[in-house]
Amino acid sequence: MKLGIVCLLALFVSVSQAEASNEESSEPKCESSGEFVSYKAGVYAEKSNKKAHAFNLYCNVAYKGDYRAQFKLARLYLHGIDGYLSSNKVVAGVWARISNSVARSVKRKNLINQIESELSKDELAELNSIYTTARALIPSGNRIDHQYIKEDLSKYLKDEKRVYTGSRIKRKKDNAPNNLDTFDFN
Repeated sequence: MKLGIVCLLALFVSVSQAEASNEESSEPKCESSGEFVSYKAGVYAEKSNKKAHAFNLYCNVAYKGDYRAQFKLARLYLHGIDGYLSSNKVVAGVWARISNSVARSVKRKNLINQIESELSKDELAELNSIYTTARALIPSGNRIDHQYIKEDLSKYLKDEKRVYTGSRIKRKKDNAPNNLDTFDFN
């Protein structure tokens, strides 16, 4: 009987300690929201010494494919943010690789080499597996500074017939110069 009570108390204590440690080490989630955020807003927040806010802005822009925000996230994950984000070299390596996957630079490659040199073999294997999955889901190579609406321009150009006039200038058939012979290749 006493042994049963002791076991239940031990189980209760271990579960409550696990819940308390989860609450203490709650890391911020890096995910994209539906709202438009500019990369420059994150830079401004970082310069204003609001790194936690900059982290959230960079996350939003990085998931939309801005390679500069992905690089900034890699550096933030590498060094951490006091009281907000602990250092995680594996996640930093994933973001650094994604940022360098399309728009390559020596600066980003040096960061990747630095991170990979500090990782153990198991952490490097974890980095490789996470990167292959993340690269398929997260675009890269964009610069997101302004919000724009994608417009189909073909509706504006469909009734215009283009004619080759011997120069690189494309003109409408009726506006061809009189001193040139025109050839219609359509």
